[in-house]
Amino acid sequence: MSLNKRWIVKNVRTSHAAEISEIAKSLDISSLTAALLYGRGFDTPEKARSFLQRDEECFSDPFLLTDMDKAVGRIASALEKHEKVTVYGDYDVDGVTATSMLFLYLSSKGADVNYYIPDRLTDGYGVNTAAIDEIAKSGSSLIITVDTGITAVAETDYASALGIDIVVTDHHCCGEKLPSACAVVNPHRSDCAYPFKELAGVGVAFKLVCALEKTFSPGEKYIHSVCAEYGDLAAVGTIADVMPLFGENRLIVSIGLKLIEEERNFGFSALCAASDNNSKVSEQNRGQKKRKINSTYIGYTIAPRINAAGRIRNASVAVELLTTADKCRAKEIAGLLCEINRERQEYENTIIEEACEIIERTHDFSHDRIIVISAENWHHGVIGIAASRITERYGLPSILISFDGGHTESEASDEDIGRGSCRSVKGLNLAEALTSCEQYLLKHGGHEMAAGLSLKRSALEDFKRAVNEYAYKNLSAEAMIPTIEADAEVLLSELSMNAVSELSVLEPYGTANPIPVFVLRSARIIGLSEMGEGKHTRFRIVCDGINASAVMFGRAPSELSVFEDDMADLMFTPDINEFRGIRSVQLIVRDVKVCRRTVMERNAMIEEYSRIAENPSVSISKDLLPVRGDFKKVYLYIRKELECTGGRPINIYRIMKHVTGESIAAYIKLRFVLAIFVQTGIVSYNDIPDYTAGGGSLPIVLNDMNSKVDLLSSEIYQSLLARTASA
Repeated sequence: MSLNKRWIVKNVRTSHAAEISEIAKSLDISSLTAALLYGRGFDTPEKARSFLQRDEECFSDPFLLTDMDKAVGRIASALEKHEKVTVYGDYDVDGVTATSMLFLYLSSKGADVNYYIPDRLTDGYGVNTAAIDEIAKSGSSLIITVDTGITAVAETDYASALGIDIVVTDHHCCGEKLPSACAVVNPHRSDCAYPFKELAGVGVAFKLVCALEKTFSPGEKYIHSVCAEYGDLAAVGTIADVMPLFGENRLIVSIGLKLIEEERNFGFSALCAASDNNSKVSEQNRGQKKRKINSTYIGYTIAPRINAAGRIRNASVAVELLTTADKCRAKEIAGLLCEINRERQEYENTIIEEACEIIERTHDFSHDRIIVISAENWHHGVIGIAASRITERYGLPSILISFDGGHTESEASDEDIGRGSCRSVKGLNLAEALTSCEQYLLKHGGHEMAAGLSLKRSALEDFKRAVNEYAYKNLSAEAMIPTIEADAEVLLSELSMNAVSELSVLEPYGTANPIPVFVLRSARIIGLSEMGEGKHTRFRIVCDGINASAVMFGRAPSELSVFEDDMADLMFTPDINEFRGIRSVQLIVRDVKVCRRTVMERNAMIEEYSRIAENPSVSISKDLLPVRGDFKKVYLYIRKELECTGGRPINIYRIMKHVTGESIAAYIKLRFVLAIFVQTGIVSYNDIPDYTAGGGSLPIVLNDMNSKVDLLSSEIYQSLLARTASA
């Protein structure tokens, strides 16, 4: 199904021009950069200057975190008494990096320390009593949680009964009751005065290490040594946990990315090398300049490989990678993580393929606003990623449920327990949706956009009905239209080399500080070609007499609704491209649409066709009646396009451009040709055709015909012929 995105373009440049000018003048930056700062909430020179600062001295005192003094006191006591300490982490990247950081730091202080990472499939999330039993047997008397533990009220009491103390460090929302631990360090505590609340789990662990180092090595430089040793771990966990990149998170990530480029940590260095060796891009670019380490590279290349271990194996191997001092071992583990990630991708692709088949066969798109599907043997560690992809593909909230996750092969029973992962779209709060039908669920939890659940097989249909009833009342049709946002409209003349280069002061990009996106209106496309084996598109455009190049990844020219000589609107990110030593501004296109004038012209064609097609008594001129040559040209073009694109939908305006012409009469004639093809069985559609002015996608299938078809004898053609005779 086609998902035409609705563009949302901020207009702060016009509505707040004076304030933006003041920021630009005060900070000596371009109005473009100043507009981006203003639009992101840094709407005074003071706020903007504070955001752009990247000084380690900007970190707040770690002892402002409630209970930090208690945590440091208990850990210091354990070190002094040579107690065995266990760092209890989580299986995602945030938990893995936090575990690695604290393990390395305590080891450097001579502690008898180990770590425990729960298994996603057997232990589940968080602190559990079975793990505490295992830790007790190992001889540990102190557990320090990282990125988990804030809800472990009963588990903390259980550990205490066994003589084990717990120090909790976490960043998740606090419940009504806190664990009765030696210390509970969490910036979200209601009684915590720490000024920055958005730390990741690894960020809280980072503050704990800062507090310990400040205690063990008093002096002004303690923060510099902690940043130099552990900034890379803190940065990767912060990026992977999709934390907002302002305040201390921006500072953490800025420091950490530089450390990764300097290859301080053997594990990160090995994983970057292994990842690049396994990518097609690196094959093409081998021997060229070194890849830039930024938040996008961490989020889409490094983090998934670390995450994969916890999804389908055990995350402890990832902790070993990030804590080893052996380069050879690091290289070996990095290769293993890449292999595990490929395995994860195979699981994911299989689930998505099976899920799409089920959706196309069973989902009622006309009524149901949440996709709810289930299967056997879907891996529980991967269905969350698959649910995200399904929501992206269909623009609808999705709930994927697996009843045994690949671990049992018994016959289906109404008593089978299924676990599901849920992903939403803006406009539907998943947590509230699940609560509304919790009578059908055994367990549920999560947030507005992502959640999890478990239920019996016998309750599946009732749950599906109930959650869709909730969605029908609470999710508007408008909210289901995917949106894409831009920071501002710009002129091509504003995108000089200096202006685009200056935008880098906003890095690192990420949540709450996204890569800048702009809109360029009414650019003429003077060149359109394939690149990357037909998977991507290269544009040449001209606007206001200025030429520029642009690329769009993941979309072939045949998938677009714009063509050469069209006037188009582009939503894009500006970039500096370097080729053979020559640097130039290039537009990385996010979306492209025909401009408003072209839309108006196409709407006029559609309206005129509808007027004629819906009023069979109206006479028509002879130039609207297809002739044999028209049928032949359209058929041959369709056949050629389907062969070249592997059966992808064909744009009706592309057919006009290359076959019939672009007048209203040409459009009407083409619609008649297609209607006659469908009526006679020559072609059919495997989905609903899109005839809209901004779309025009036709999912055409050429059918095998056993005998010749006389198109001129078709009912539609004869009706048209009669209407021309009466004209």
